[in-house]
Amino acid sequence: MTDSVHTTAATRRLQAWEWFLIGVLLVIVVANSILSPQYLALSNQINLFQLSIEKAIAALAMVQADPGGAGGAVEQGVEQRPV
Repeated sequence: MTDSVHTTAATRRLQAWEWFLIGVLLVIVVANSILSPQYLALSNQINLFQLSIEKAIAALAMVQADPGGAGGAVEQGVEQRPV
């Protein structure tokens, strides 16, 4: 098989996974808005943003530190053993 066939299949699987995550997110938002009337209030959304911005910055820094996503030693085929 060619690389383009593998890429296309991987892209389709990724897109299916992304739609699944969007569906889960929608279910969570609907459930939370039903269970708590204040969930969709502007003040609560601002509070959620303030609480999550630190985690988002840390996650972005981690992605920038390892753009290959393989973890360095694993990418080079070095076996990691517990000390």
